[in-house]
Amino acid sequence: MRRALDSWAREAKTIVVDIDQAELDKFPYLGRTIDVPVCADAGAFIAALLEAMGDNFAGQRLEAWWERVQGWKEQYPACRQEYHEETPVNPYVFFKALAKAVGDEEHTFIDTGCTIPWIMQAFEFRPGQRLFHDFNNTAMGWALPAAIGGCFALDGKPVTCVAGDGSLMMNVQELATVQKHKLPVRIIVIDNRGYSMVQQTQDQWLEGNYFATTEEGGLGFPDFQKLAAAFDIPAVEIGGNATIEEGLVKTYAMEGPVLCVVHVPREHRVIPQAYYGYPLEDSMPLLPREELLANMIVKPLPISQS
Repeated sequence: MRRALDSWAREAKTIVVDIDQAELDKFPYLGRTIDVPVCADAGAFIAALLEAMGDNFAGQRLEAWWERVQGWKEQYPACRQEYHEETPVNPYVFFKALAKAVGDEEHTFIDTGCTIPWIMQAFEFRPGQRLFHDFNNTAMGWALPAAIGGCFALDGKPVTCVAGDGSLMMNVQELATVQKHKLPVRIIVIDNRGYSMVQQTQDQWLEGNYFATTEEGGLGFPDFQKLAAAFDIPAVEIGGNATIEEGLVKTYAMEGPVLCVVHVPREHRVIPQAYYGYPLEDSMPLLPREELLANMIVKPLPISQS
């Protein structure tokens, strides 16, 4: 925690806006000085900021920065071309395709685990689309009941729910609620037969000992298509990159509830991923040191130079 705070925006002037004064007061105890702490509602602050900037804000001063960011996006895309050439489902390819399938005004509810970083990296949002996730809580099983509530709040408009196989099992009984009320919830299940986010930690710190995170390690999972049938919910299966588009077309053409099972090989991981002890710019998998240093604007930390 201390390293993360010390290394983040370490040569920048920091302005933190928070409605809770206690949140602002915690930073000195964590060894971080905030240049301008502002205790205010974020919406009110942004409105006042826009008014203060007026027409004097010279957006052209940012053009060089925008060009550099665009260069990074092109050099380090979330969904690389070689991912499309894989035979099994690549999660980055899938979530990029899912963004095109979701409706223009549709709300999407995301569960925890690898699904949330995958979708945050690869899902290209359109105006009007909204994403919901219980950030900073990230409870397994949150997305399905949240999607149900969202569907009711939207007077029965279709919503999308994305959950990993482990997360769905935490609230699987809510499929009965979806079926009972014939709610148009598109339930996307990322089926990689385990807890891949925890496995990634086990790879890094426990020599790949997948205790309690795989079927071999003690977990059990149902056949999700049979599970859907038991709840009288139609099911669609996506088993490879070549069938992603077809499967999503079938899923989003259905009226009422549908469960789409997406089979993802369990070895797929979040790339890049923040790594304990390293600054955010030096994420896993580590870039060659020469390449990282060539991209740095501020002085790199000693751990990034070795």
